[in-house]
Amino acid sequence: MNPSQPKRLLDQAAVVTGGGRGIGRVLALTLADEGARVAVSGRNMRNLEAVAEEIRSGGGEAIVIPCDVTKRDQARSLASGVMEAFGRIDILVNNAGVHSSTALLVHVEEAEWETVMATNVKGVFLVTQAVLPAMMARGSGHVVTISSAAGTPRSQNSVNVPYVASKWAVEGFNHSMAMQMRPYAVRFNTLAPGPTLNDIQKSFNTDVERLVNFPGGMRRNEWVTDSFRYLVCETPDLTGAHISSPEWDKENGIPREKISEAEIRAFMAS
Repeated sequence: MNPSQPKRLLDQAAVVTGGGRGIGRVLALTLADEGARVAVSGRNMRNLEAVAEEIRSGGGEAIVIPCDVTKRDQARSLASGVMEAFGRIDILVNNAGVHSSTALLVHVEEAEWETVMATNVKGVFLVTQAVLPAMMARGSGHVVTISSAAGTPRSQNSVNVPYVASKWAVEGFNHSMAMQMRPYAVRFNTLAPGPTLNDIQKSFNTDVERLVNFPGGMRRNEWVTDSFRYLVCETPDLTGAHISSPEWDKENGIPREKISEAEIRAFMAS
């Protein structure tokens, strides 16, 4: 954390699902760096505790609340746990998600489809529904859902059908909720990190050649930080938007060195 920079989210309370690793970890640390008190949530307690300790060791405040986002009772327990600890919920980051294979649709198993939809779509619905009453009561709040270019016509390589369908679903959810919650001053936005080299790529044995040749190149978890700060700290009236981290970086002149083929292959083999 940077002790010299102004804390733009001071005293606010934030929740990050899937916060134990990858992009979720980066977003939790970023929120804490901006002064927010952070509830780190997910299913792997060891990972969650490690992220919370990172925040605390940097002078921030963090709690750990385990949650399987596909379970309504656990989503409600997450919301009540944050309210009990912090007394408010200002920011929800719906980050928990799973990838899918690139198999032809005729070969996609029903179980794979259901797993992806349960986490990526139903999970967003359940956790948002659980935290929304606290935001509506305060007359403020911000829900950021981690989406993907795969949920827009801009995607250049959207052949993993279950994952793509789930991201189109949450983009529609975001659009509808932004309109529904406008009278309550609760904002809804999506953030697309871009194709990121992290453990989610291993979850369905993603083809290494596809990653090596991905249009525009793969990205690092940390590269989402700048556009995320912009979204949560610098756009108080923005709602119903889709922010692409790669496009935001380009528009703001932030250079990113391409991840080498050797590094991609080494990571996927680890």
